[in-house]
Amino acid sequence: MMLGSQQPDNLSRDELSQYLESDTVNISPLLFWKDSQHRFPALASLARDVLSIPATGAGVERLFNSARDICHYRRGRLNADTIQDLMMYLCTSRFDFEEAEYTFLKEFFSRDEVETANEEQND
Repeated sequence: MMLGSQQPDNLSRDELSQYLESDTVNISPLLFWKDSQHRFPALASLARDVLSIPATGAGVERLFNSARDICHYRRGRLNADTIQDLMMYLCTSRFDFEEAEYTFLKEFFSRDEVETANEEQND
């Protein structure tokens, strides 16, 4: 007796077997999965998820650099909520500091850190 939940699993296994047994094609992976999405729907869906991952970590690296600047060893007494608020502010403002904002943040950032952030924004 076959349960309904086993049918898609068997279908996926058959799809994988068909894919592995097929000949290799020398085209772009994106084009291949677009052309083959009707033959291999489950695998094409998985391929779209995997191939859509950005190849760079620049945004994440920038975020970690900001977190490093906020969580500097000399600022070890900052409350977790304060750190979270500062990170949210930095992420939403994209390091666009005006003089009035600098006066608010000067207790957390040095002038050099603000200037570095402005230079990164202009690059």
